[in-house]
Amino acid sequence: MEDIKSTFFNLKNTITKNSGDFVKNTKLNLDLANEEEKLKLIYIEIGKKVHEIYAYGGSLGEYFDEKYRQVVESQSNINSIKEKIEVLKGVKTCTGCGRQIDKKHIYCPHCGASMAGAETYKPEAPQDINKINEPEIIPPEIIAPEKPQEAKEEYKVCASCGEKNPPQGRFCLGCGRILN
Repeated sequence: MEDIKSTFFNLKNTITKNSGDFVKNTKLNLDLANEEEKLKLIYIEIGKKVHEIYAYGGSLGEYFDEKYRQVVESQSNINSIKEKIEVLKGVKTCTGCGRQIDKKHIYCPHCGASMAGAETYKPEAPQDINKINEPEIIPPEIIAPEKPQEAKEEYKVCASCGEKNPPQGRFCLGCGRILN
């Protein structure tokens, strides 16, 4: 009986020690992950600042000049690929808000910007590095899931030009005016 008590006591101590080590190990792994995430965020902030310097015509030396040329080339390739995708989808990107819209639209149904002569979205260079991380405010009608279409299609008819517009549109596709 003493052997069983002794074995049980040793087993309890071993389990307690191992579980304590497991908790310590888990805590250290969490601390490590948090520090690595902090470092990643610092790298991102440095990169944003370097990009901002180059976006406004600055330079940081040959190494960064070459890296920035690579960034610009990559951005150009990304834009080219996006344009090819837009052509395949039959859409274009609004110059005002950056959303994809049907390429036949003359005005953006989301922001009312004219699409005449402009094919790609070109965001302005950031004025303040702190504003880069500000979330985009999305109107509730865009967040809400679309209702399934019934057999009868509904339109908003523009009071100014008579154009039929999608029910969720806020601006007329024909003349760009605000829809009621």
